[in-house]
Amino acid sequence: MSEEGIAWRYALVAVFVVGMLVASISYNTTIIKPDDSIITEESEREWQTVWEGRLGEADPGSGQSGILCILFYPNTADANNTYNENDTATLNASAYAYTQVDDFVSEVPHNTAFDIVVRIRANKTHAWETDKFIDGFVRVRITSSDLSIGADTEMDREVTWNQTTGDYIYINFYINNSESGYQIARNNESDITSIKLEAYY
Repeated sequence: MSEEGIAWRYALVAVFVVGMLVASISYNTTIIKPDDSIITEESEREWQTVWEGRLGEADPGSGQSGILCILFYPNTADANNTYNENDTATLNASAYAYTQVDDFVSEVPHNTAFDIVVRIRANKTHAWETDKFIDGFVRVRITSSDLSIGADTEMDREVTWNQTTGDYIYINFYINNSESGYQIARNNESDITSIKLEAYY
């Protein structure tokens, strides 16, 4: 391991969804319970996992929602203006490290504050209602006991593209330890044990 950096690795979770395909479920049918009360379309929605694991995917697949990349970014107290960038390559160029491929291993500077950013896109199955994308219908949750990030902590969001004429909504989710960032001591390593992309549909 070099003096300049600390090895990053993702810990395998016990079970994770392989691939990005999620079945599309229709809610057009009215459901009548035994007591004749009607379950509305809204009440049928529930949070479902679209992707869970340890890897970043450069391409979730044609038409699919998914994670585009995971970045380890220089800590910023101006997250709204920093993470509103909608170009993945621009974000990657400014990051300490990022993953878009399987078996990611890279280094970030030791004793240097960084944020974690998860860039996603969501399609109309997962983030659309009637005539527009709703960013609140998707979320990313993260777990890393090594970095004192509790189980399934919901990340903050910055919507970078939301157009009704588009096929997706793009969101950068981030976590920055209350603007202080995270650090790893020299010659140490930390696991991110889980990243989950979930949708309310």
